[in-house]
Amino acid sequence: LTFDFPQFIENGVPKEFQSVTAPLFFICTNGQHDPCCAKYGATLFNEVHDLYPQIWQTNHLGGDRFAANMLCLPDGIYYRRVDKLSLEAILKAHGSHQLYLPNFAGHSVYPREVQVAEYFIRQQSKLYELFALQLLQSTGSEDEAAVTFIESNKREHHVHVRKQIEEQSAYLSCHADTANRLHKYLL
Repeated sequence: LTFDFPQFIENGVPKEFQSVTAPLFFICTNGQHDPCCAKYGATLFNEVHDLYPQIWQTNHLGGDRFAANMLCLPDGIYYRRVDKLSLEAILKAHGSHQLYLPNFAGHSVYPREVQVAEYFIRQQSKLYELFALQLLQSTGSEDEAAVTFIESNKREHHVHVRKQIEEQSAYLSCHADTANRLHKYLL
């Protein structure tokens, strides 16, 4: 309701509404959803936002117990447990069209079981190139899935992923009142 249409028509698209062609990195700083994001995400953002104009803060990315969490667009890549040193490594890797595997959590377009399979394949095959893999097929569910990725050289990678609930419990976020059972993925 406060948009200045006459100025828009006269001056064109304001700079803040223009297309962005370079990658952007979003750090979750939402302390209202979980204090972990405020504690780690907001702290990280405040440390680096003057150094890196391509880093913005955002609302909620999930994975609170893995804060600071970061999303890279337009590629849709999640990174977890990012600190200042790993952030610099992520930016350097991304500038070379590579993934920084130590903090890589997967592509946002994939369900969790596919993200797990992609990470496993990349780790085992040392595939760090950003576009080295393409999802060919995923069948099953969040609890058990068969996932197939293909490389640009047509080499296929088949992974069977099974989610297992552990006996061990932990607090899954900074504001959790009770511990929940953990799960891990078996490949």
